[in-house]
Amino acid sequence: MIKIKNKKFKKIYIEITNICDLKCSFCNIDKRPKKHIEISKFQKYIQKTSKYTDYYTLYVKGEPLLHPELQKILDIAKQNNKKITLSTNGYNIQQKAKKITDYTAIYRINISLHSYMQQNPYKINSEQYTKQIIEFIENASKNSYISLRIWRKQNQQTQQILKYIEQYYKIQIPIKNNERDYYKIKDKIYINYDKEFQWPDITEQQQTEKGFCYGLRDHVAILNDGTVVPCCLDENGIINLGNLNEQEFSEIINSKRSKAIYDNFSQNIAIEELCKKCTYKNKFIKKQKILASK
Repeated sequence: MIKIKNKKFKKIYIEITNICDLKCSFCNIDKRPKKHIEISKFQKYIQKTSKYTDYYTLYVKGEPLLHPELQKILDIAKQNNKKITLSTNGYNIQQKAKKITDYTAIYRINISLHSYMQQNPYKINSEQYTKQIIEFIENASKNSYISLRIWRKQNQQTQQILKYIEQYYKIQIPIKNNERDYYKIKDKIYINYDKEFQWPDITEQQQTEKGFCYGLRDHVAILNDGTVVPCCLDENGIINLGNLNEQEFSEIINSKRSKAIYDNFSQNIAIEELCKKCTYKNKFIKKQKILASK
């Protein structure tokens, strides 16, 4: 059995809100009460996990830019010398630009271009959407890495957005037959490709124990109520390992349940019901032999 006690995670997810302004087809609606994280709670979660990572991603579900006190959250991260990744659908990026472009604490900004839809609550077309994102990333890339996220299989709207980007930067983005998972537009600005996936659903009938997950290995996630889950895809806190408002982080990640999840995944075995029904674990199964001994 491998001890997780003194492990340094590559990143820890902290969900600062599960409120979103969109209803994307690829994103489930979580069943938890909608709320923004309290500033005092965010500070507590940072303090309790600080020695376990230097990098935090402010997302599990929701749109982080909707948090009314985002600037205070970023201030806390900066005061604790932590690096932050923001993930956003990009619709609010122009309004929030001044609050985030100058923060050196923001290491990376992920913008999900595949979130764009014609019938959006902001009533902006794809050209307006792309224009505001380009204006933002040109400034934000001075301090942060930019990842423009798209599915490998694009719809018509995403293809149009990519055309606008090509025209602005005078480049030709490889779409079809692109084997790499990224394309460099310019220094610190990238397009990242991924296959569209389904969020794991506990009610799903099909399941398999075979697979591998990086949960509890290079990352762990904290929902906005303090619930700690092993993986960033556990949107409803089904695999509840404990709560940071009641326990210390070391106690949570070294519980029998946490260790059982870790040890069994080292052998390509999923033991939690939600994990058995997650198809994302199939993506990493070939890497198990390398990681099992770490």
